[in-house]
Amino acid sequence: MEVGAGCLLPWFAVAFGAGIVLYFATEHEPVWRAASALAVVATIVAVLLRRPVALVLGLGFLAIAAGFAIATLKTR
Repeated sequence: MEVGAGCLLPWFAVAFGAGIVLYFATEHEPVWRAASALAVVATIVAVLLRRPVALVLGLGFLAIAAGFAIATLKTR
């Protein structure tokens, strides 16, 4: 019920913001290639997941990785 009808869509933005917060929490500048590779791996994992709960968790991880990668690339 919670997953249906787009109830979890606002949490995608929260997870994306959490990735940006993780970027600012690092002690030194992350390597942009590693951050981008993490986002690509997260995308592949999210696409390959089939079960609803695993898909939601995979999309959350994707949003966090994307936020981190975007923050890294924007500062580069």
